[in-house]
Amino acid sequence: MAHNHGLEGGLMALSLGLAVLSIGCTWMLWGGGKDKLRDIFSEKSPWLHDLLWNKWYVDEIYDRLIVQPLIQSSRFCWKVIDARVIDGVVNGVGWAARALGFIVSMFQTGTVNMYAFVLTIGALIILGVSVF
Repeated sequence: MAHNHGLEGGLMALSLGLAVLSIGCTWMLWGGGKDKLRDIFSEKSPWLHDLLWNKWYVDEIYDRLIVQPLIQSSRFCWKVIDARVIDGVVNGVGWAARALGFIVSMFQTGTVNMYAFVLTIGALIILGVSVF
């Protein structure tokens, strides 16, 4: 397949010319102390001047569409999911373990009579369940 090097060279020259022209126009409008030209541009086309001066409002759009929703969802996850759900489950398990430990500690008195009583009650419960 034959390549058309003339067309490629022309397109490269065109893109280079447009880049140089853009740099030159930008320098004339915004740099090099050319405040008169910048003032004329801002008078003739204030909306375009504001758009370019504010960098196409990319930062504001990014903040509104990405940053603020991410901050809001992070706060929701922190205040609702972490503080209420996860901490609630962890605190509930801790409370249940403490309550069960307190109840079991009432039966662990260190006396043989109490252990024999609990063993008898357990055996009667198992016997009652298996018979009925």
